[in-house]
Amino acid sequence: MIVLDEEVVVDRGPAEVFDHLIDLSRYPQWHPAIESARWTTDRQASAGAPLRLVVRVPPRRVDVDGEIVRAQRPELLEVRSTSGPIRGHITCELVSERRGRRTRLAFHVELQPTGLLRFVERVMADRLRAEMPATLAQLRARLEAGIPVGPPSPSGKR
Repeated sequence: MIVLDEEVVVDRGPAEVFDHLIDLSRYPQWHPAIESARWTTDRQASAGAPLRLVVRVPPRRVDVDGEIVRAQRPELLEVRSTSGPIRGHITCELVSERRGRRTRLAFHVELQPTGLLRFVERVMADRLRAEMPATLAQLRARLEAGIPVGPPSPSGKR
């Protein structure tokens, strides 16, 4: 089993960050392995809500179905895979800092390759450990660039 624990601090409030994370359409913008991500039902952001990812797992692309295990806005998002060549469980805790102006995201990732991928588990683990800091830096950059700071001015601009 591959286990990863990483953190990133974002200069945005937890509710804004949670709302960004629950928007699956944004995942390909910051996660290099995800080609597409979407909800497969109108019931989104609640326990049991199904989702589908298309993920690059060299040397191929694979479909991964998953579901929300827990979604407690703005402090917790937990997702697990329900099909695909890698069984996964990902937890993201969002902790408010600086009176709600910053958020620490703590990711706990457990991945269990199945089938032939079991034979390259160590290579996958090394690659994921090497890539995760850059992936989280990309997430931070997207969050900080994509979410305006502060309330709108009377003119409607932030």
